[in-house]
Amino acid sequence: MTLRIDCEAVPAGGPFSEFSPEETLNAVAEAFAAETECPYEFAADILFCGEEEFRYIHGSLRGVARVNDVLSLPASDFTEPGDFAFLEGEEDAFDPDTGELILGDIALCCGRILRQAAEFGHSVKRETAYLTAHSLLHLIGYDHTDPEGEAEMTYLAERIMTRCGIGKETVEGDG
Repeated sequence: MTLRIDCEAVPAGGPFSEFSPEETLNAVAEAFAAETECPYEFAADILFCGEEEFRYIHGSLRGVARVNDVLSLPASDFTEPGDFAFLEGEEDAFDPDTGELILGDIALCCGRILRQAAEFGHSVKRETAYLTAHSLLHLIGYDHTDPEGEAEMTYLAERIMTRCGIGKETVEGDG
């Protein structure tokens, strides 16, 4: 598994310095692989960014110039969420140098992570991990466009969180 994580936009000091974003994201990715029974080693690029950079990326790639918490850009079109079978004949879905499945790209907005952690009353680590789990699920075709899809994604994301040992702790004054 290869995660290329760009943390340049992570604010120095404060709640992000209370944990290692790289270690946390790697733990989430390992739990994701186990929970989804991903049959391949995989690669993904994860970018932490500020609000202006996020707005620019979102506008450039999706035509929506607004800030969100996370942006998922899948490399493959999964017709069935979490069904990896179609990839057998898709050579371009794999990195020719490593053989890893290329999942896609994730952009995480630092400002939104901080605000949402405070709003939900949990740690910045948990919010970062949850959004990463959520986004990884998007990269393999899961979506929340209807109540059933939303419930399934929430269930899977929470199982991933449990697998990597990040519970629903409450943090007073963390933000």
